[in-house]
Amino acid sequence: MFKENFPTTRLAANKSRDVFLLNQFYDKYIFQKSFFNYQIDSWKDKLHYGLVNKNGDSIYPKNLSIASYNNDNSTTQQNLFFVVEAFKELKNYHRSFLLTNKFDKNNSIYASINPISSTVNFDSLYVAYANDLYRVFVDRFLTFSSIKKINSINDFMSYFIYFLKSIANISPFNRSSFITFRRCDPDINGLNISFADENSFDDVKRKANEFFNDPNFYPFAENCKRFGFLIDRNIPWKITADLESPIMIDYYKKFGLQTSDDVLNKLYHVAYQADIESLTNVLISFWNLFVDENPISSTALELPDCGAVKLGFSINNKVNREIFDKFFNINWKLRFYVLTKIYEFNLNVTQNKFETIFNEAVKLNNYYNLETALQKINNDLKSLKSLSTATNFSLTEPDFIARITSETAINRSSGLNLNF
Repeated sequence: MFKENFPTTRLAANKSRDVFLLNQFYDKYIFQKSFFNYQIDSWKDKLHYGLVNKNGDSIYPKNLSIASYNNDNSTTQQNLFFVVEAFKELKNYHRSFLLTNKFDKNNSIYASINPISSTVNFDSLYVAYANDLYRVFVDRFLTFSSIKKINSINDFMSYFIYFLKSIANISPFNRSSFITFRRCDPDINGLNISFADENSFDDVKRKANEFFNDPNFYPFAENCKRFGFLIDRNIPWKITADLESPIMIDYYKKFGLQTSDDVLNKLYHVAYQADIESLTNVLISFWNLFVDENPISSTALELPDCGAVKLGFSINNKVNREIFDKFFNINWKLRFYVLTKIYEFNLNVTQNKFETIFNEAVKLNNYYNLETALQKINNDLKSLKSLSTATNFSLTEPDFIARITSETAINRSSGLNLNF
């Protein structure tokens, strides 16, 4: 169907102009919205579909919103529960086409719509990403000499904050920021189903010839529309539940959900609400892993009488949640959170603005709750114009050292230094 229009010029891998022209041709002539409007562009206008709510907050499905089902190979797949119901009916309808010979059964990718992949677990994905981030920090950012100088969690945090300042706008730290990061799999949204194990996302010619020219493509596409699914124009072996489709609306209305906003508000977590808990667990894990790998650190001390240098050694100790919370209280965590968010949002913020955002968050946490404080932080930062990375912030607020003076005995006994 499209072969006669598709360019036949051999595409050289190192010719960026050819790649550009080929993709331009794809956008202009292949799978046009003018004659096939029930499609989704997950690379452009729907980049974060099902991952961001109408307030601009990152979201991910609640576990209770997810239902499991088996594919033809008895492999478990998962999607939002109403999506599972819609897909099962689509599959039964599709099967009736095969039984009545309305589909071409030979050499067709769409002869059997058997899910190969569906919803990716967000928690597992973030843990894997955090582990990669730790390895980059330790293996590529820290030098051998700096590792040997880290003799407290205080030193570790100082290096880690500098590391985040360098990379956070391209490799975020917080869970809520990771959701809209390019390395986060969009299949965490609970709405996507794939029928082929393909990696040829950028192979435009193959997508056109093998997928859009499949004899069953248009009947398959019509069936998807009938049950409220869109086909991804960039990944034609993937379909996505259309939350605005009247058919899909009928499916989720059975469960008391009236609109797409209802779906996103009731079946999804707002990610920033768990950011503080998450960053606490990650920081503890990072430090304890560092201690496993570097149990002994060294410190060079100059002797005042003779000018000689004495090399001292100390043992790094792990911390549990109780110890960590004693030394890094909620105010410290909120301050650290605002700092990392500013770096992630790539914002140009003055120190005074930074302090204002932080102090308002502290008040809201003291008088209301942590959720209200986090909401305020994220709303404030979203309202700021993104210009350039903030610099020269002080993590320690002016009264912090005075407030912890009474805890110095605990500090000495555990080897932790809070003044950073």
